[in-house]
Amino acid sequence: MMLGLQDDQDLQALLKGSQLLKVKSSSWRRERFYKLQEDCKTIWQESRKVMRSPESQLFSIEDIQEVRMGHRTEGLEKFARDIPEDRCFSIVFKDQRNTLDLIAPSSADAQHWVQGLRKIIHHSGSMDQRQKLQHWIHSCLRKADKNKDNKMNFKELKDFLKELNIQVDDSYARKIFRECDHSQTDSLEDEEIETFYKMLTQRAEIDRVFAEAAGSAETLSVEKLVTFLQHQQREEAAGPALALSLIERYEPSETAKAQRQMTKDGFLMYLLSADGSAFSLAHRRVYQDMDQPLSHYLVSSSHNTYLLEDQLTGPSSTEAYIRALCKGCRCLELDCWDGPNQEPIIYHGYTFTSKILFYDVLRAIRDYAFKASPYPVILSLENHCSLEQQQVMARHLKAILGPMLLDQPLDGVTMSLPSPEQLKGKILLKGKNYSNLPTVALNFQTPGPEMDVYLGRFQDNGACGYVLKPAFLRDPDTAFNPRALTQGPWWAQKRLRVRVISGQQLPKVNKSKNSIVDPKVIVEVHGVGQDVASRQTAVITNNGFNPWWDTEFEFEVAVPDLALVRFVVEDYDASSKNDFIGQSTIPWNSLKQGYRHVHLLSKNGDQHPSATLFVKISLQD
Repeated sequence: MMLGLQDDQDLQALLKGSQLLKVKSSSWRRERFYKLQEDCKTIWQESRKVMRSPESQLFSIEDIQEVRMGHRTEGLEKFARDIPEDRCFSIVFKDQRNTLDLIAPSSADAQHWVQGLRKIIHHSGSMDQRQKLQHWIHSCLRKADKNKDNKMNFKELKDFLKELNIQVDDSYARKIFRECDHSQTDSLEDEEIETFYKMLTQRAEIDRVFAEAAGSAETLSVEKLVTFLQHQQREEAAGPALALSLIERYEPSETAKAQRQMTKDGFLMYLLSADGSAFSLAHRRVYQDMDQPLSHYLVSSSHNTYLLEDQLTGPSSTEAYIRALCKGCRCLELDCWDGPNQEPIIYHGYTFTSKILFYDVLRAIRDYAFKASPYPVILSLENHCSLEQQQVMARHLKAILGPMLLDQPLDGVTMSLPSPEQLKGKILLKGKNYSNLPTVALNFQTPGPEMDVYLGRFQDNGACGYVLKPAFLRDPDTAFNPRALTQGPWWAQKRLRVRVISGQQLPKVNKSKNSIVDPKVIVEVHGVGQDVASRQTAVITNNGFNPWWDTEFEFEVAVPDLALVRFVVEDYDASSKNDFIGQSTIPWNSLKQGYRHVHLLSKNGDQHPSATLFVKISLQD
């Protein structure tokens, strides 16, 4: 049970489970039993499919994007209009699997599920990295404890190590087992399991960095922490105030905290936190000048936003607009065509993609436009409609978007484009293809390296969807040419050193493979052609839990304002293409120096709960 939620009525109802109606179409509604498991991390769903494995009947709460009450998905909107909204809810997943649409027997039951799941998701999101690691390891322990006796025999220990993505030979596993089996009962329990856990999670590389910072002392004083922050972490605000705030925030020992000291545990918690991330914490919020004309910003933009899959035969969906908006996208494409019953439709013209109603898309945009960012949303209309249906479009735009729609010039703005700040909360229409509009649209529905780099660029400035261009790109008389670089204000030669030290809890993404992952790390620089480069580590075999590389790379970068650094982890396969494990792309100006953790994202851009790389970064002129 999750700490602080033991007596929560919503969670108790979920642990008890309930019969819910699963909805797939107008003719497919089936009663199924759903139950939250004791680990509070997974939900069991009844299945009538023959030969379905027990594991396939579970789904992880970590995979849930959000829980929506009412008719808030296409499925419930189309197929459950006859059911009161207070009994309907939907579970929307992070990846592109189908949404789970459900009907509860009563409003109270629906509330239990919606509120209970939201509480668990919020609780998981607020855990620090240490708590996430403990939670994950304990869930692996529960999986390995086949007979549920809260003890771990040698076979279960081997299963446990496999769950953790570690492969060790029998003699080494037996050695660890004997060292921890103080009771000599041929099984581990209680404190013995805790001892085993501590042995397993010890970070020798952190011990080494801590020893360098603390010298012969057991703890870091404020003075020594300030020295570490100045000399290693290159923190601009390094001083006693910052050191004390880090001790207050991350030191778990109240005794050490009272003595204004940081223990090794507190040091690790700091390095695993947002303050110890390779991505600047200050850039996680809006920090750029938002009062410049709209054309001075790069704008996060989506191509064929309505598609969930491919460009020729894939489904169109309002869900695709919601997903793009939730990822910070600020410019959406609407391909509008004449539809039946005088209702305009959206689809990829002259293809076999499915069709959705224009007014359904507008309602989705209205509801989600400003969830991720308060700054303006641009609707790029590719208009193929007749005059009659264009009039219908105009009526829908005004009726559905209401005061959000910018349909007249802002007061006092006449000679230049308004700024993102002036346009907060507004939706703009774009019906022309102006060459100077700073939008480069990518397919948000198609994950891959290009999308990783794109989303990495727009993680800057609080992921608000608007990034201020460098001054040399805002200058109308600029001579900058990325294909033929010359000296100019853009030229600022820098040297980047990246030491890839270790990895932590790298997930096994390809579940069909029975083997443990063999990870390698690729460090890439993206930017102008001259700056593009890539280096990779050796492969570490059979260890996704705590692989160690300790390998340094060096890069020369001429235009740092346009550069990004991408960290990629792959599972090496000698006979086929390597499996992607995770990545993180960081704009050059958001890159922090010193000993840092890089928090890895999945293929779809979602955070892996505990997967990190430990690196040392230095930047030199």
